[in-house]
Amino acid sequence: MPVELNDSYEAIYQRAISQMTFGDTEAALESLWRIVHRLTRLRPETLQRKENLQTTLLTTWSSLVQFLRWEKRYDTAISACEAVLDHLPHNQGIDRRIASLRIERGDVKEGLAQMRQIVEQAPSLLAWADLGAEYTALKRYEKAESCYQSAITLAESNQEAAVANTGLFRVYRETGSVDAALSAWSMAVVLDPEIGDRVSEVYTWLIERGDLEQAERYLRREREPVRRTFYQGLLHWQAGRQDEARAQWQAVVGMDVERDNADVAAWIEAALRLGDPARALDVEEALSDGKTAISIDAVLGLGIAHAMLDQLTGAKARFDQVIRRLQRGWPAADKIEPAKWELFRSLVTNEETIQALAHYFDVGDDKD
Repeated sequence: MPVELNDSYEAIYQRAISQMTFGDTEAALESLWRIVHRLTRLRPETLQRKENLQTTLLTTWSSLVQFLRWEKRYDTAISACEAVLDHLPHNQGIDRRIASLRIERGDVKEGLAQMRQIVEQAPSLLAWADLGAEYTALKRYEKAESCYQSAITLAESNQEAAVANTGLFRVYRETGSVDAALSAWSMAVVLDPEIGDRVSEVYTWLIERGDLEQAERYLRREREPVRRTFYQGLLHWQAGRQDEARAQWQAVVGMDVERDNADVAAWIEAALRLGDPARALDVEEALSDGKTAISIDAVLGLGIAHAMLDQLTGAKARFDQVIRRLQRGWPAADKIEPAKWELFRSLVTNEETIQALAHYFDVGDDKD
């Protein structure tokens, strides 16, 4: 389908994003394919001279592949990569994206072999880091560690070295190597201070481990006030100081959740832990306008709020939304993680409601 003369690439792209947001997947994919097909008719040399068109193609292609990946249409996603292979700069890693899609499709051996071949023929930090990320997703942590170490040796800037150290942190986090993980994180922040804005990756993990003293030290670095105050309350709670915890959560729900960059999920969970699901649902309408980005944890929190009020229809709608997003991840998941089951079980009191919703969670046969 040709692009209408009065329809700019930007207008078509924004329409596609809106269509995907509102669940019109086929229309979104058709819109993105229109742009890709039109721009790949141009000669690569023409795109190189017109940087804005090349940027448009890159952005559109990336979104198209991501949407196809979410829909598990791996063969079509690979075709989309092959369609732009000669039209985008080699450093965009299109060949690595093809290998990654093959791994996710289930052709793990083939995909890993292709990635290793890419690394051997044209070693770079990004190639090693991408291979390390695949091994991490596959829980092959020893190989992942080796990849990130190789990546570090090829770093051409502090930012690149920080990427590899962040990868190492996640490997060590998964293997429970606390000292090595914190060392890798500290190095990443030294190399790229902006990584420090993601310090919640560290203290939430330490809290889950029960390492409260170290968690508190990292929590002090958190700049976002809603998140910082909520987790201060959680630290008090884990340490047996319930009154102090509730005081912190009361402070959270008194904050402006509609402020830019506020941690909505933390705000919702604070309200839930205070036994006030109705207050949590007060923000639901504002978050459901299709324009406001909402994290998977915030969606889960809204589902739990409905469950606490025995509103099964609302709870199921939110939990279905969570499952769809988990299935789009890599590695994909079909159930909500056990830690969230524990939270759900501690907040929802109606046993019939619990049993009606238990199948959404990864709890095995133990639903007590």
